[in-house]
Parts: sequence; C-alpha cells; structure tokens
Amino acid sequence: MILVTTVGRSGSSFLMKFLSQTGIDIGTDKWFDKFNAGLEHPDVTTINGDLISKIIKDKDVDIWDLWSRIAGLKIDVYKDPQFVAHKEIIRHWWQVRKDIKIIFLHRNPQDVVDSCKKIPEWTGPTYRLFPEMITAKNNNFLKVCDKLKIPTKKFKFPQMLDEGQEVIESLSEWIDFPDDALETWNKLRR
Repeated sequence: MILVTTVGRSGSSFLMKFLSQTGIDIGTDKWFDKFNAGLEHPDVTTINGDLISKIIKDKDVDIWDLWSRIAGLKIDVYKDPQFVAHKEIIRHWWQVRKDIKIIFLHRNPQDVVDSCKKIPEWTGPTYRLFPEMITAKNNNFLKVCDKLKIPTKKFKFPQMLDEGQEVIESLSEWIDFPDDALETWNKLRR
C-alpha cells in the first residue's frame, strides 16, 4: 500500500491525477475545481479524521474498529494530507499495515501559505497558514517514518513537475507504469 501525503498545496493532487491516468486505481475521482485539488479517498479521510478525533480531541473512538478499517483497505495508492496532521496517525497505520510505503511531497512552507491565501474559500487546517507549523508537521511526520523504517520517497514541488522522468523512474520501484507514462506526465503539466 502506498500513501501519498503532504501538508497540502504541494502537488499531491497532480501526482494522484497522473497515477490515475496511467491506470493506477486510486479509488476516487472526487475533484474540487475551486481548489484545483482532490482525489483523497473518502474511506481514508474518514479513518484519519476519526484518528485525529481520538488523538487530539480525546473523543471516544473505537480504535479496534479503525484498525479493522485500515486493514480492510484494498486499493494500492491512497492520498490524504491528514497523515501529516499528527505524527501518531502514521503510527496507527503502521501498527496494522506493515506493507505501507510513503510518497512525501515537500513545498517551501511560505509557498504553501501563499497558495492557501489565494483561495478565498479556504477551509483547510489553520496550521497551513503558518510556515513554522508546516515545517514542524513535516519534520515530525518524517522522523516517525524514519524511526519506523517506513520506505519513503520524497519529491520537491514544484521542481518535480520538470523532473517527470526522474519521478517515474523512482516510483517504478513500487509501481508498474505503462510505456507512455512520461507522455501522460507531460500532458498533465501543461
């Protein structure tokens, strides 16, 4: 299982659109034009929302039910920026799914803030409005992945847009792409 994550506004929707158009089942086509983003699988966002309720808000959430739902996921690639929201989320996933791999996208934190502020209807997490919080969330997430020895591939956005061949070659260790994958990448970035 591959998990695509970032704090948001960092190219994960582009990557998911690319994966979908190369024949990878991402389990959703939910897209939000006004945000130029989407493709988070609803089951994963619900599980992670429930984990946040348990971890941060100390709500009465049945952890065994959450772990059962994680174990039951069948698609190969999922996206959710909530993985970065709290470092304990990925620990719960790792408890259940030792087969996970991470694709982490990084963008300059100030550029993330600027991108969020360009969207008048922004309703995302407020930590995305503070560069130092973005840096802390990214670092905490990556430290946990490193400590747990979760295989992780990191790409920088927007630089990765010009590095399609390199990104595809790197991800080919985990994903079988069709021969025309680079052509698909280049069409999407126009």
